[in-house]
Parts: sequence; structure tokens; C-alpha cells
Amino acid sequence: MVQPFAAVPNPHHYLPPTEEATLESLKKIFGEQEGEAFWNDACNRAGFSKPGRALTLDQLQTLARYLCQQEGVLKVVGFSLKTKINTYLGLLKYHGNS
Repeated sequence: MVQPFAAVPNPHHYLPPTEEATLESLKKIFGEQEGEAFWNDACNRAGFSKPGRALTLDQLQTLARYLCQQEGVLKVVGFSLKTKINTYLGLLKYHGNS
């Protein structure tokens, strides 16, 4: 299990990815309503029926895997989220906090 961000030394000032930030990205790409609809659909299909802007990194990884299996821009959003998660976890591991 990953430690809460506040408990981790963070010399790179890199924040963990969040549900809220990913949803905002989708809204910027697709518009407010369609972005929200894509996000809710992805959450439902990944088994998170009530998205609440507070998913864990493990849950975000599940969503990233789902999005990476989609076509077009959704796939790009999935790879972007996956990259952000892997970068964050890599920095934690590098600094001895895995």
C-alpha cells in the first residue's frame, strides 16, 4: 500500500495523480458533460460505481488500464494517467518510501 502523500519526503514536488485532475482533463478535452459521462462510464466499467474524486492510486491504476484499452483520445488519457502514476510511484521508490 502506498503511503499518504503528506508522509512522504517529496524533493521533486511531484503530486500524486488524482481522480479530480483526471476528470478535469477529460472535461477540457471533451467538454463538461461529455467528459463527466466518459469518466462515470469508465468508473462503472472498472467497478467503481460511485466516483467521488477520492479514488486511491490502486483504483486509479485500474481505471488507467481500462482507459488504455479504449480507442482514440481516451486511450491517450489512459496512458497519460498510467505514466503519472508510474512516475509518482517511481519517485517514492527512489526515495525509499515504497
